[in-house]
Amino acid sequence: MGNPFSKPGDSGNSGRERPDQTQQRIAEELFSQTDPLRRGVIDRSESFVSNPNDVFNLPGYAAVKDTTESQYGRARDSVIANTPEGGALTSALGDLERNRASDLVQGTARLNDSELSRAMTLATGSTGQSLAALGSAGAIQAQREASDDAGKAAKTGAVGQGAGAYFGSK
Repeated sequence: MGNPFSKPGDSGNSGRERPDQTQQRIAEELFSQTDPLRRGVIDRSESFVSNPNDVFNLPGYAAVKDTTESQYGRARDSVIANTPEGGALTSALGDLERNRASDLVQGTARLNDSELSRAMTLATGSTGQSLAALGSAGAIQAQREASDDAGKAAKTGAVGQGAGAYFGSK
């Protein structure tokens, strides 16, 4: 297991990454690895938002339609087999057809809501996360620079005290 603070290609401890560099490297690697998936989802959402009727071309719609049609096909066969001819059969088949249409509309509406929710999350949800990550990296960098400045000030102060002591003793 390698050193988590070593730079890529570094075999020893002499080239340790600072925590802000490690965070930046990991963030860049994750961003790069997930870029194809993110682009695909973004493209899909952009397409949906620009043409909401595309819901009928989504893979989920085919599943909703196939499942609904299959269930209502079996129900229709059962109604025909178990209901006497006449008004009762006509009424039962009419009710069944209305329910089938209603279920297809509700399934399509759920898909529509899901796609719209995904698009809204992409459009608004990642902005806050990105800004928080930038703020966190900036805070780490500011802490590191403050620490470096404090070290420089301590060295300068020590040199000043040494010079004062030397010249003060003469």
